[in-house]
Amino acid sequence: LNAEQMRTVKLDGGLVRRSGEVLIASQNRVMQYKNGKLVPYQPLDSLYGGRAPVFRVYETRSGALWLTGPDSLYRLHDGILTNINAKYHLPAIGATSVTEDSAGAVWFANFGEGLFRFRNDSLVNISPKQGLFDYNAYTFLEDRFGYVWISCNRGVYRVSKQDLDDVADGKKPM
Repeated sequence: LNAEQMRTVKLDGGLVRRSGEVLIASQNRVMQYKNGKLVPYQPLDSLYGGRAPVFRVYETRSGALWLTGPDSLYRLHDGILTNINAKYHLPAIGATSVTEDSAGAVWFANFGEGLFRFRNDSLVNISPKQGLFDYNAYTFLEDRFGYVWISCNRGVYRVSKQDLDDVADGKKPM
């Protein structure tokens, strides 16, 4: 970026894709760094006329892009853009973080609704109703010992990843 672009870009989130492509979520727009310039990211240019309420961008191992905003969640995979809120009849919610776990499920931490797990085209919510510690989740991190660390207004807590999966699969309460 040149000095002028650096002064005018408000970086909300960014991503260097596995392909080397650089994406920047800036001022409600996803931009691509291409040929020394920031240009609108073409696969998303049709979304809200190119002005999408996107603050974070995450890429899964399969190459799918997950885009989050204050009240929206989108998935771009194989050229198909899906509004997750509309498809799964969710209220206007976004995600504070997006994480792909070791099994390939995508987890969303959310302020006000707890956690969501997306696996096999199914979306499941886990909240204090199912035993989660708090409705507000900011970060979801999986460690190598089978636990998940979740930050919230009340601190940081650790939960068994298997217990979360069992709750999401309807096998047991938390």
